[in-house]
Amino acid sequence: MRYSVILLVLLAPLLIGSGANRSDQELHAIESAKFIALLFNTGRVVVGEFQEVINDKSKGNKGFTTDIFAQHVIEKFEKETKLSWGNLAEESIPPQAKKLLPLLLEAQKSIIQERQTLINLKGVGFKGFIPATFGTTASLRFRSMSDVYLKQTASVVRNSRNTPNQYEQSVLKKFSSPSYPHGESLAETIDGGKKIRLMVPLYYQEHCLSCHGAPKGARDKTGHPKEGGKLGEIGGAISVSLDVQ
Repeated sequence: MRYSVILLVLLAPLLIGSGANRSDQELHAIESAKFIALLFNTGRVVVGEFQEVINDKSKGNKGFTTDIFAQHVIEKFEKETKLSWGNLAEESIPPQAKKLLPLLLEAQKSIIQERQTLINLKGVGFKGFIPATFGTTASLRFRSMSDVYLKQTASVVRNSRNTPNQYEQSVLKKFSSPSYPHGESLAETIDGGKKIRLMVPLYYQEHCLSCHGAPKGARDKTGHPKEGGKLGEIGGAISVSLDVQ
């Protein structure tokens, strides 16, 4: 059974924040942030897809290595973006993205490597290594390796490290409004044009509801109370902030 992987709609139209015009540098920063959000969520998706393997207590070595993880992430990323990961340096994307995307993948791979003993533990079923815990660790690891702010967040969080700040909470409220265009990200320039921040909405899918659906308050397999979410409702967001270069 897969756990709470929430669909990321990256290629939906981007809703720019205040200000009618954006410089090329600002647009490039926003594009880089979108790629970061996509790659980050893709890692979470892959961990979700391998839940049955990870939690198979009958096996020792699960074969879910860093190389296998990276292979699946890259395949999904290439399919979504039509980019060649192996030829990323030659692709028509911002230099900032070319620098940061491999760094993010390395951060994600390092977590898979560190969790090999847990993943390959025989005789234990559910191990708690789910997309949410992976995402929290990956975002913090990437933030320590770069100058980029990255977070998975929601109005109600199970891990305090994902607690939304005031701005993120206000955007989550916008995302949850019935009048807000489904799938649209929100970006704006801050710090006098020196930074951009982007938030990408995440929506509950069918496989999310076993942990996050009804009945609200009932305990799921992780021991947390369910949120009572419904199919297609806003489940959270990915928040990215980086320098305009």
